[in-house]
Amino acid sequence: AQHYDNALRMVPGYADAWLNLGKLRQDEGRLDDAADCYDQALKYAPNMAEAHNNLGNIHHRTGQLDAALASYECAIAADPRYMEAVFNKAIVQAETGRIDDAIDSYRALIEAEPDHVEALCGLGETLETVGQNTEAETYYRRASEIRPRQLPEERERRLRYMLGRSFDRLQNYDKAFAEFKAGNKLWSTALRRSG
Repeated sequence: AQHYDNALRMVPGYADAWLNLGKLRQDEGRLDDAADCYDQALKYAPNMAEAHNNLGNIHHRTGQLDAALASYECAIAADPRYMEAVFNKAIVQAETGRIDDAIDSYRALIEAEPDHVEALCGLGETLETVGQNTEAETYYRRASEIRPRQLPEERERRLRYMLGRSFDRLQNYDKAFAEFKAGNKLWSTALRRSG
């Protein structure tokens, strides 16, 4: 943080430093400070997709779902290939009852990245909410057959829970339990680290 602050004292419009300081503040749980940093990054680099996405994550976490969607849409407009924003947008669309839009977003993401395990799980869950259980199971099976790539800890934790639910729905309870246990271990480690 000190180095980012020093850089910003020298070059106040250094958007990447604002972005990285925002990520650091977000990791510390200082969401208001992180949002301010992302706003500063966007002031100097309005098309910075990652800053829009990260700001959307803060809005999502604080329950501002319409603002989250708007941020994700800005991220996608800035970089249509930024699949993390497409994934996050699909989650919020599903949470706000925009099921058809969520399904479309998940399908677009899977078309671009066929092995995106989280999107496969998310699409399965979304299809299940509208009673398309057979198709949902197809996506759960695809997700369960893919070895997840290395992910940041928070995303891996989310993936472990999603896979656990997928295996549970496929009645593979041993694998479901193993995924839930792995997710809980990651959560426990994060809680200990944060004090």
